[in-house]
Amino acid sequence: MGHKISNNLKELIKEACPELVNFCDNAKIIVTAINKILTPYVEALQKIIESPEFIQFIEGLQLALVLYKAEEKYWVIDDYKLLEILKPLKEEDYSNTITNYYVKDNYRNISTLINEWENNTNISDRMPIINSCYRAMTTTNDKSVINTVVIPTLLAQITGLTEDLHELVPTTDRKQLEKELSTKGHSPSKGEITTEYLWRQERKREVFDCYTVIFEAVMKNTQKVKNVSKEDLEKYNKYRNKILHGDKQFLNYGTDENLIRCWLELNTLIKVYSIYKNYKAKEFDNE
Repeated sequence: MGHKISNNLKELIKEACPELVNFCDNAKIIVTAINKILTPYVEALQKIIESPEFIQFIEGLQLALVLYKAEEKYWVIDDYKLLEILKPLKEEDYSNTITNYYVKDNYRNISTLINEWENNTNISDRMPIINSCYRAMTTTNDKSVINTVVIPTLLAQITGLTEDLHELVPTTDRKQLEKELSTKGHSPSKGEITTEYLWRQERKREVFDCYTVIFEAVMKNTQKVKNVSKEDLEKYNKYRNKILHGDKQFLNYGTDENLIRCWLELNTLIKVYSIYKNYKAKEFDNE
């Protein structure tokens, strides 16, 4: 019965719409032809997607995205293992995860950073202060005491390194950039001049992004800090000027998060300063 109905329906369609049958037959031919043309390209694309190089490229993009998201929250990170840990997390979990990563095991990962700096002749005069901060952290049980004392000390070293970097900018470039960056009623800060100079050198630009972050947050102009909303201050309050000047609205700076931020910012500045100090030395030797 069903077979008969099916045949009748087929005949009806043929009579009512022969064009449809012809279209379907032609469509099969077209699809077959397209498949023959596209199959080699699909197979080639599949090989590319499955290749180690492409997988590595995608992983690199994912880590770059994590780095960008962290920078938006004023974190400067160059630890590959930490970036891998952050990759599957939500952005709101970044700060706690980063802080715990460096606080755990009596600041073991901070020790790793300091060990990398020990033989860096560019900062040998700063190392006694830096080592004293680390010893205080690892030998004092009261974290509130550690954070309250160490954070201002590290902020002073961060300030000193930004000054050292500014001194690497040639006088002629400094004057030229000051003219270029000046606007009506605004004179560029040392940080703006230094950052612009470093950016134009085309060397390690990914590090200079982090350096810019430091000026966007830590070294933010006092007047600009006044315009920061109360909600944003609850998320980030580690402003160098306010802390070192003892502003009573910023006396609650002594947190583990702010302590770790200081160490990571110091790490970035040491790397950038060393890159440029060595670069300038080579440039001088070649003259």
